[in-house]
Amino acid sequence: MPSEKVFLFLQGPPNGYWSVLGHALLDAGQGVRKINLCLADRVFWRGLPADNYRGKQKNWADWLAGYIKKHGITDIIYYADQHPYHCAARRVAHGAEVKCWAIFGYLRPDWLTLEQDGMGPLSHFPRGRPEIESLATSLADPDMRCKYPHKFINEAVGEVVFHLLQTFGRPFYPWFKSDKTYWLVALQIQADYQIRSHCDFDHQEEMLADIFRNIKASGASGDLVIKTHPLDNGLENWPKRVARLVAKFGLKGRVHLIKGGDLGGLIQSARGVIVANSTVGLHSIAAGIPTLTLGRALFDIAGLTHQSGLSEFWHNPQAPDQGFSKPIVGL
Repeated sequence: MPSEKVFLFLQGPPNGYWSVLGHALLDAGQGVRKINLCLADRVFWRGLPADNYRGKQKNWADWLAGYIKKHGITDIIYYADQHPYHCAARRVAHGAEVKCWAIFGYLRPDWLTLEQDGMGPLSHFPRGRPEIESLATSLADPDMRCKYPHKFINEAVGEVVFHLLQTFGRPFYPWFKSDKTYWLVALQIQADYQIRSHCDFDHQEEMLADIFRNIKASGASGDLVIKTHPLDNGLENWPKRVARLVAKFGLKGRVHLIKGGDLGGLIQSARGVIVANSTVGLHSIAAGIPTLTLGRALFDIAGLTHQSGLSEFWHNPQAPDQGFSKPIVGL
């Protein structure tokens, strides 16, 4: 008997839940397909058949439209409704009269919520008190006992493994872009000779002005996180300088100046890293994160750093070639 529905799985949570759900739907006689966008997707799917998308993000929507038609997809399931690939899938699905389902955990640790299209502003849950109270009267009281405990170590290991697979699996999925939300700018000590002698600007404020002007003009998404040097003595008054630039270029709410923080964690969570010629660039290259230098740096080499300029960086940042960068950087 042919299945009533064909479910297409996109990117899921960093654990084995997607595999469990896929098997359950198959056991119920439904059709199940999966598209892997990165190596982590493939590994966490745990042996179920899947197809791979290795094209560029800008071609994803057209490719997916053809895939939906070819395979008779009736429903799409994804985690993280604001992931760029999922947003594009939702637009394609609506045009093809395909339903989208988002899974997320409002109530933790053991509750998952399934909603059509997405969560938060995309949710179809009523907003008014009368509608909510009317709905509640028709429902039984929920059983709030924790049936599926979830230890922090499980979540931590899953997150780490997922992101490591994304990074080191890049040769298999070279055009995949993750949904990281910010760009990291690492400042140096202004008196450093690397700034004074090996940059085409007199002060790093000029560099920041170029960055602010460009991200505004290009319409790029994502916030800017600016990290001062650990040994900065405060004489440059970066809070005042950055505030002045934020006001000038209309970037209120999108720029965050920080003094400390775990550099490794910041790099791993960034969409890309911008430096003048700081050795922070070596660490971001070693981590597989797209890196742009705006000064003259020894490591500013094709295959290691982004070579297409600032305007292109926001939309198509060039990641380091892992086969080249690992032997060179060795971090």
